[in-house]
Amino acid sequence: MSVFTDPVAQVIMKNPVSGKIWKWTESNDPQDFGYPFLTGVSLSYEQKRLSAISINVDIPYEEGINQILTKESPFSVRNLIQARIGYAGGLFTDWAVGWLNTGGDGLAIDANGVTGTVNFQVTTNSAFYTMPKGVPKDGTLADQLLYIAEYMGLVLFLGPKARESISGKESLWVFADCTATVLETMKNICAYQNFEWMVGPSPYKEAGDATNYLTVMTSEEAHDLADVSMRRKYVMRGSIDISKNQYPLLTWSPEGAAFATWLAETPDPAAGGVAGYYVDGASGKVEDFQVLPGDLESKVVGYLPEMEPMNFEYNQVVMDRIRDQEEKAAFLFGQPVKPGVDGKKQAEKKAANMVQAGSAAQIGVIATIGIPHERCENLCDVIGLGVVYDGVYDIIKLTHTWGPGTFGSTLTVRRSGTGGGERGDGEQKETKGGQAT
Repeated sequence: MSVFTDPVAQVIMKNPVSGKIWKWTESNDPQDFGYPFLTGVSLSYEQKRLSAISINVDIPYEEGINQILTKESPFSVRNLIQARIGYAGGLFTDWAVGWLNTGGDGLAIDANGVTGTVNFQVTTNSAFYTMPKGVPKDGTLADQLLYIAEYMGLVLFLGPKARESISGKESLWVFADCTATVLETMKNICAYQNFEWMVGPSPYKEAGDATNYLTVMTSEEAHDLADVSMRRKYVMRGSIDISKNQYPLLTWSPEGAAFATWLAETPDPAAGGVAGYYVDGASGKVEDFQVLPGDLESKVVGYLPEMEPMNFEYNQVVMDRIRDQEEKAAFLFGQPVKPGVDGKKQAEKKAANMVQAGSAAQIGVIATIGIPHERCENLCDVIGLGVVYDGVYDIIKLTHTWGPGTFGSTLTVRRSGTGGGERGDGEQKETKGGQAT
């Protein structure tokens, strides 16, 4: 529990020309380069990609005019920023890196001082890390990875299979060009070895470990870990239980009119599959086909009417409809298309769109405590909201937000299908599509 107390934000800004650095944290300690006027930091991610960095400031008039709004200001165009959010115990998000391309737009000055929100253009970590000249030319590949990790202020952790595969291998000095960045070197080494790597808490360590690691593993190890070590449980009325990877679900909000299928009495039959037809260009006959959801094994229920090529010629067709007489009707048949291969592709595309629309994604937003090590595209469990909402979801968007004394995470999550997950015997089962059943 102690690792989730005393939320802090750390912001470092750098003038790439003069080399001047501003280090801002919540602290007022001069030895820590503390800065008391940072009032908010927000880091947003979408599909694993950092998408936005913003900071809020509230600076008294004299300080703002004399030290901030100067020729060499932290808010000058092309200045770099590093920001991360976490806890005093040492658990932090990865460093988010950006640069200022609007010269402090978003600030306002009045008689009380300088306030506002400054947004930064996202860039790569390589803006701050360049390859040191002391990287070892001799020794093993493990030695080189260890040097890189220590240079970045991280602890190296090798997955068991990764450690075995590089045991005794000589350093890949060819990748350690001193003109390259640390991250470029890491990418090259991992691409050559078919490794995956991540910065932050190690999935091999117990949940809640506050150490920041450079974890290097084989692709096979990364795949094996994905559904186990990185899957957290968000529980309504729940508490933090690190041993179970469990965190409180503070609020849950279904999202989007386009996906308003949460409380539908019956799912859209198209979600079960769509049947269609086309004219075979070679034989001139009407052929039918089926398009099914990716996680549906049984065939679509229903039938297609008898159709002849003349029906296409004279546009005498039955428009899209559902055969209500069938108990499990799950078919649609649509407008005719031109004969031949192009016609078949057009018909299949139309049917696939119907299936996708019928299986409208269920999307919701989770508000929880600040969890620095959560990631986009991880799976997570939603528990305690009833059969409609409980289930297994993909995290598609993630925002960490810090303010003095507070740190919260907002997760936009998604699963396919129109029905809620059902739980039995205290466990959730999962289909191929990731939906709890």
